[in-house]
Amino acid sequence: MTIVLLGAKGMLGIDVVEEVQLRKWNIIALDLEDFDISNPEDSARIISGEFGEFDWCINCAAYTAVDKAESEPELAF
Repeated sequence: MTIVLLGAKGMLGIDVVEEVQLRKWNIIALDLEDFDISNPEDSARIISGEFGEFDWCINCAAYTAVDKAESEPELAF
């Protein structure tokens, strides 16, 4: 089994990476420097298999600037 993990360096992503590795599954761990979840072209890169073939894609990426969410609603969305 191969998993693509988005947001691999975040709080949740780090824990998911550990769990995937414990199960001896393959992981393609991506973070903001590799993939921007707000960019539709980056999503197309995942779907096209640019990062490799995978069985599952787990999204752990998140908007974390909670204090700015009200002043940046479009970005937070």
